[in-house]
Amino acid sequence: FIMITSITFSNFKKFNKKITIPVQKDISLFIGPNNSGKTTALQALMLWNFLLEKWKTEGSNRKGRGLQINRLEGIPIPVRDCTFIWNNTLTQKTINSSPNQKINIEILVQGENRKGEKWNYGFRLSGSGKETFNFSPIDFDLKKPEITISYLTPLSGILTEEVELGREETIRSRIYEGLPGNVLRNILLKIFQDSQK
Repeated sequence: FIMITSITFSNFKKFNKKITIPVQKDISLFIGPNNSGKTTALQALMLWNFLLEKWKTEGSNRKGRGLQINRLEGIPIPVRDCTFIWNNTLTQKTINSSPNQKINIEILVQGENRKGEKWNYGFRLSGSGKETFNFSPIDFDLKKPEITISYLTPLSGILTEEVELGREETIRSRIYEGLPGNVLRNILLKIFQDSQK
C-alpha cells in the first residue's frame, strides 16, 4: 500500500508559481469553479506517473542524465504541442539581460508506504521544441521504497442517460472511451444498493 501525501509543481500549464497540494489519508476531493486548475493538478500527477514509469524502464542506468520525450510517441495529456505543457507556453525567457534562459517545470510527489517509510520522487522538464521535451530526476533515490501508482483519468463524461454497467468488458470500454465518471458513479450505486440489502 502506497500513500501519496502531497503533489508539488511549478510552471505547469496555468500555474506559474510553485503549488503544493496536500493529499489526505482517507480521501481527497478537488472542488472548485471551472478553470480553477482541478484538471491541471490531476494532469500534473498523470504526467509525473508517466515520467516515473519511463524513468524506471529507460533511465535508471543513466546516472541522473535526462531522457527526451517525443509528443508523437504519446504523452498522457492532450496538448497541441509540447509548449502547451508550460505556463503561457513559455519554455524560455530573458533573465537579467540574458536571453533564452530555460524555464523548467518541476513536479514532485511525496508519500509513504505502509511501514511509514517516506519517499519523494520528482522530475524537472525542460523544453526542446514543439514536439519534444527533456526530463531528468530531482529528489530521486532509487534506494527509496519501490512504488507503483494506479491512475484513474479525471472524472468527465456525464451523459444524459447512463445505464447500469455489469460486465467488466463494458466497464473497461467506458474507461477507454474517456468516461471514468460513468464507471465511478456505477460503482457508488452498487455500493449503495449493497448497503441497503
